[in-house]
Amino acid sequence: VLMLVSIDTSNGKITLFNISRDAMVDVTMYSAGGAYAGTEKQQICLSYAYGDGKESSCENTVNSVQRLFYNIPINTYFSLDLDGIAALNDSIGGVEGQSYHLVGQQAESFVRTRDTSKVDSNNMRMQRQKVYIQSFMNTVIQQTKKDLTTPLDLFNASAPYSCTNLNPSKVTYLAQQAVLGGMNGIDM
Repeated sequence: VLMLVSIDTSNGKITLFNISRDAMVDVTMYSAGGAYAGTEKQQICLSYAYGDGKESSCENTVNSVQRLFYNIPINTYFSLDLDGIAALNDSIGGVEGQSYHLVGQQAESFVRTRDTSKVDSNNMRMQRQKVYIQSFMNTVIQQTKKDLTTPLDLFNASAPYSCTNLNPSKVTYLAQQAVLGGMNGIDM
């Protein structure tokens, strides 16, 4: 999943832009040794591959997303390994949907699986990701309204599986601003 998240700290509004992995954008390429090799129009999902799998991969992906959104400034990134999906899901007690209650590995399977024999399998997967993320975020929002430390707990639960330039104080600040602004849900 590749998303751009906007948090309006003046009113607590959270907007998520789901970016298709198939979106074409100028991707900065690097050699195996890390030397700049130019840019080429490629699928945005490939931008992560030109890096170390951590900070430089995240920064290259941020650059690609910025290009896709006409050089919008992006200050923060958060990358989660697939193994972290189950940990985050379970740290809020699971995610309940219209027909499902997902725990552990079920969450990863739900958001990751696609039928590669179908042309639009990525779009179908993106729809499942949207359903999951909306349910996940609604659960987080409700829990945060009861306990302001919920986002920090999530941040800490994700730490072994993530790469980010966020820190605990920024997570706490954003959570406070969202709650004080009347955070009621997300737009996606």
